[in-house]
Amino acid sequence: MIPAQALLDSAAYYLQVKDFDPDQVLELKLLGMGDGAE
Repeated sequence: MIPAQALLDSAAYYLQVKDFDPDQVLELKLLGMGDGAE
C-alpha cells in the first residue's frame, strides 16, 4: 500500500502540473462526497 500523499507528490513532480492542488483529483473528490465535505 502507498500513502495517497506520496502518489500526489509524485504526480505533481513528474507531470509538472503548474499550481497542482489535490482538490483537482477526481477520486479524492469522490471519496470526500460520503463525509459531507464540499
